[in-house]
Amino acid sequence: MGRFASVVLTSAFQAVVRARDPECRIGHEALLRAYMGDGRPVAPRALLRAPRSPYAVAYLDRLCRMVHMLNYLAQRECRPGPLFLNVGTEHLLRVPDNHGWYFEQVLQSCGLAPQHVVIDVQASAIQGAHAGQVHTALANYRERGYRVAIEDLDLTESVFDRLWRIRGNILKFDVGFLLRADKNQRRRLHRLVEHTPIEIIATGVETSEQARTARAFNVDGLQGFYFGAPEADPLEHPCEKAHGVLEASARARFPLLAGRGARLQFCC
Repeated sequence: MGRFASVVLTSAFQAVVRARDPECRIGHEALLRAYMGDGRPVAPRALLRAPRSPYAVAYLDRLCRMVHMLNYLAQRECRPGPLFLNVGTEHLLRVPDNHGWYFEQVLQSCGLAPQHVVIDVQASAIQGAHAGQVHTALANYRERGYRVAIEDLDLTESVFDRLWRIRGNILKFDVGFLLRADKNQRRRLHRLVEHTPIEIIATGVETSEQARTARAFNVDGLQGFYFGAPEADPLEHPCEKAHGVLEASARARFPLLAGRGARLQFCC
């Protein structure tokens, strides 16, 4: 659990399952859960738009990832596979270089490595005026051993060309896109699967019909409520007792992460 101003942050984890064997979990995506001190929920999108300075943007982005990583680590035995962590476009643009360096130090102090993490970014980040900066940032992550996932793709020819240059490891398509894909988009997707060592995950799967559609594209993984809702961290409720338990545990297990202040903020 972490804090940003008066807001308490914690995690929920949604499983990514193997397409041909849904009983096999191949990873988990960390999803933000936020609350006011009295327990009222805060919409994650609203919270992530709150920072007004470049420093605050980077701080909140890193703080969320730190909270997710600690919660994941506390239950790693029952959460097999890598942890998918969302990284905002603003963070990629605000951090000038060495993306992933600090987080790598934190991972190592916890007995983990970049290979245990997938950096998950929106497809919109690889387009537009700042695409070059984003490409550089993602290259930094890959060089350190992190895998990179691009999500919410719409396979136009221009996006397809960018994907070849980015060399992402994983592509995440909403199953609704697969259902609507035209002949050209299907051809591009099959060509991408055939000629690159890239993994494909279909997200937003809520019905057995959607699962069958996704499998027809030879996807590697499936994610969605059909295979289970996000599992909340057991210490999700933002009460003082819960925060105290997690803080004491984190200070004991990860002394390099704990500062000298009275409260552990998980800042980086």
